[in-house]
Amino acid sequence: MREAEAYTNAHPRETAAILASFSGMTLDQILKTRRNFYPPALDAKLLQPLIDVCARYGPDRQRLPGGGDHQSAAVKTVMTEALGHALDDLVIANRILHSEGVRRRVRPYQHSASGKPRRYFLSRSLSPNLVTRDDLMEFDLASNVLNGGDRSPYLERFIHGEIYAARPEIMSVVHAHAEDVLPFGIVKNATIPFQPVIHSGAILGRVTPVWDIHDHFGDTNLLVANAEQGKSLARELGSASVVLMSAHGFAACARTISDCTRIAITVPKNARVILKAGALGGDVRTLTDGEIAKHGGSNDPYRSDVWRCMGILGKRCRVGDMLWKPD
Repeated sequence: MREAEAYTNAHPRETAAILASFSGMTLDQILKTRRNFYPPALDAKLLQPLIDVCARYGPDRQRLPGGGDHQSAAVKTVMTEALGHALDDLVIANRILHSEGVRRRVRPYQHSASGKPRRYFLSRSLSPNLVTRDDLMEFDLASNVLNGGDRSPYLERFIHGEIYAARPEIMSVVHAHAEDVLPFGIVKNATIPFQPVIHSGAILGRVTPVWDIHDHFGDTNLLVANAEQGKSLARELGSASVVLMSAHGFAACARTISDCTRIAITVPKNARVILKAGALGGDVRTLTDGEIAKHGGSNDPYRSDVWRCMGILGKRCRVGDMLWKPD
């Protein structure tokens, strides 16, 4: 494990995110999701030692203990520091999305990096341009409030808890009420479906399913107000990055906060271009599978183009000084 700890010290944020995701997971879940994380070197230098520790708990695939021997003092220290940076990233993402016009009930979150069973953070019910660290609340995957005090949580937090529960590899979720995407969720069998048509739209992926709450629960107020509705939405999302919510908005997810922020900005932008192109008549060109593969999500928040984009967006909404990058 010495080699793993050395890598931990060199890559604190990446390590913290992965260890947080592993807490409370079964060995089978780890083996299924480990290859989805970044960077690849983690396979040899960190993930395999953790899997070996997990395997020692027997053939019954018993869950990793929340504070077990896979977490050294050095790892716990790094995770605590990384959690602070992750919470800053949540504040930054709220401010950026509000600044970019994705304003209605925008809430990015990330799994806890605290070494506890998998949890997530989101702000209290508050306009995203006002969110600070003090407004962030912690929830378990059943969306129970863990540290609320007198703060009011968002009603639709079940969207996030159930997506996290269904997709262990996901580290960030956004839900927004964006009017530009609404036509694609209410028009059945549209001539031009929602697909990526601009180069930045590659991050959305090829398939964007549509979920209509009425198909599953009849007449409602259209809000995702409980766990069963959240589970239904997560099933419709499947392995996609975005799901449109009929007469409501959309939910997006990614393995990093930066990718999720970029997706949430791109969804309404892509929708606007499709609608304008459709008005011209003729066939609308969508990105090819090859183009999507070459220009999709990065899974690396520090890749030069991703970092540059987040820096520009952060400065635009005056939170650029909060951005943090490891040496």
